[in-house]
Amino acid sequence: MDNSSHLSRSRTFVDALANRLGRALTEQDRAAITQFVHEFVDAAPVQSTPERVPVTVLMADLRGFSSLAEDRDPEALVGLLQPFFSRMTEIIHAYGGFIDKFMGDGIMALFGAPAQNPQHELKAMSCAAEMQCAMDELNRRNAVLQIPPLYIGIGLSTGEVMAGAVGSGDYREYTVIGDAVNLAARLEKFALRGQVLISDSCYRAAADSV
Repeated sequence: MDNSSHLSRSRTFVDALANRLGRALTEQDRAAITQFVHEFVDAAPVQSTPERVPVTVLMADLRGFSSLAEDRDPEALVGLLQPFFSRMTEIIHAYGGFIDKFMGDGIMALFGAPAQNPQHELKAMSCAAEMQCAMDELNRRNAVLQIPPLYIGIGLSTGEVMAGAVGSGDYREYTVIGDAVNLAARLEKFALRGQVLISDSCYRAAADSV
C-alpha cells in the first residue's frame, strides 16, 4: 500500500473514531492519533544491514520557538507542537517520505530510504514547499486561539549515505550516516523563516523539473 493510501485510511479512521465517541476530536487528539499511526507507517527495518544508498535528506526546524517557550508551561508547549507535527507528518507521508526522527521542535525525514524512490529529490522538494504552505494554514488556526505565528526553516541535501540498523546487541535503530545528512543540517540552520535551502547536488538531480 502506498503512502497516500495510508494517509487516506488514517484520516478515515480518525473521523470514524470521532463518530464512535460522539464528539469532535480536538487538534491535540488528532495529532496524538496521527503520530500513533505514523509509527506503523514508518516501521523501519531495524534488522537491516547498513548499505550505501542515494537519498535526499530533509531537515526542518521551528524558528523562534525557544523564545516562545520561555513564558509557557510544558503542557502548553506540547499543545503547540502536536498540531504542527501532525500536519507535517501527513505531508511527508503523502510524498513518500520516511520520518527518521523528531528532534525537539524539529523533524528529520528521508526520501529514497528505506524504500527506494527514483524521484526522491523532486519528491523532497515538493514536500518542503507544501510544508511551508501548510504553516500559513496552521498560523490562521493559531491566530483564532491567540497563539503567536510559527515559522520553519528547511534544508535539503542529496547524496549517498550508509542506511541501515546501527547500534549494539541490546539496542539497534534504523538511521542514515553521511555527508548528505550533515549538509542538510547545516542548510537548515541557515534557512530563514519560510525558506527552503537546497544543496547543489539536490538541484542538479531535479533541475529539469524545477
